[in-house]
Amino acid sequence: MVEIHTDRIGNERILETASPSRLSPALIGYFIGLIGLTAGAGSAWLALSYPDLTFYWLSTGAGISLMGVILIMKTEAAVRFTKYYLTDRRVVKEYKFVRMSNDILRYEDVVEVAVSSSGLEKPFGVKTIGLMTPTTRRRTSRTGRPIPDLELKWLKNPEKLENTVTERINRDKGKRRI
Repeated sequence: MVEIHTDRIGNERILETASPSRLSPALIGYFIGLIGLTAGAGSAWLALSYPDLTFYWLSTGAGISLMGVILIMKTEAAVRFTKYYLTDRRVVKEYKFVRMSNDILRYEDVVEVAVSSSGLEKPFGVKTIGLMTPTTRRRTSRTGRPIPDLELKWLKNPEKLENTVTERINRDKGKRRI
């Protein structure tokens, strides 16, 4: 019989668990997707009202509706299937949908922790934690800001996670000096 430990990943103890907030910029994805579905339904209504334009309006409506459905599904997958774990040795970003992918960063590799909130995140009260390594300085965005090696996005209360990561980084730095 296989024993499942929900408080461990392998032989590592999980200290904190988090997921993206559903009440976040994801709402914008849902909203735009619903607009697409509504526009598609409107095109279908026009196709039924004007028989001469049936093919044009039905194909346009189907395309717009399909894009709306895809956007809603993509947004839902980003929120529902992403989990963040802080273990006693590393930070894990896990995405489980059709296949499982993990982004892992060891505490000993992290040199900086940055908490930020974009213009879209501020109204929803969510923040993003960016973890930087020495290679981060070489990768920059168009604005010249460093691109974090691992981002924990759309977190409602990131202070607890930030404190745990910072504590673990400092603990590892202390061990390396000895």
